[in-house]
Amino acid sequence: MKKKLINILIMGFVFANTLQGQFEITPDPDYTPYYYLKDTKIPVFDSDNLFELRVWISVSHSRGETLFRIQYTKDSIWKADKYSFFYKKTKVYRRKDKQYKNLTEHTKIKLSDSWNTKFDTLKQLGVLTLPTWYSVLDGLENANKVSLGIFDGTSYHIELLTDENKRSYEYHCPQTFLSFYKQSPELESIIGILKIIFREFNYLEPIAQLQQKDLIEIYNESKNCVYAQIQCDSSGVVL
Repeated sequence: MKKKLINILIMGFVFANTLQGQFEITPDPDYTPYYYLKDTKIPVFDSDNLFELRVWISVSHSRGETLFRIQYTKDSIWKADKYSFFYKKTKVYRRKDKQYKNLTEHTKIKLSDSWNTKFDTLKQLGVLTLPTWYSVLDGLENANKVSLGIFDGTSYHIELLTDENKRSYEYHCPQTFLSFYKQSPELESIIGILKIIFREFNYLEPIAQLQQKDLIEIYNESKNCVYAQIQCDSSGVVL
């Protein structure tokens, strides 16, 4: 009986470690909770969870944010929520000065029966390991000898949370940057990741859509500033 109990405990320990392993995150020593979190009543990390994936969608000049929150509990259950909320403007226009006025929408989402398979695909695309946007952008600029700066647009902020480790990264207008630079495994990956999550949440907005004749700033190799009106189609692809 004692031996059987020990075997059960060992099996439980191995199973717990296996679960932890599928959410292995390289810790970010500079991680701080997303700054919009303070007035949302959403915890930095829920102690009932083993893992959380959060996707924040921020559109320039809008007065709100959308959050997709995906949780894996200690009871081996996937849960998901969608939040939409607005902030009030302060006299000084800085992002850190924006504060949410109230939570305007909170919807519980039922993840599809194939979510486990989809999450495996997210991991294959690098959702846990993608580098930061600026490191990717630096590589693209150096390789192509040209810089692309987009005024405004849409940013996607990813947070990866476990009890022990936390990291975050952000990508800005990935579809448009990919259309401009033509080739980037990291941009292709983040677009694939967002598409899977958007479909799961029935979020119909296109990724990083730009309006016609959005002003895009281009620097040539010598960093001389050149202004151009680059036209984009409805999905944000540079024409």
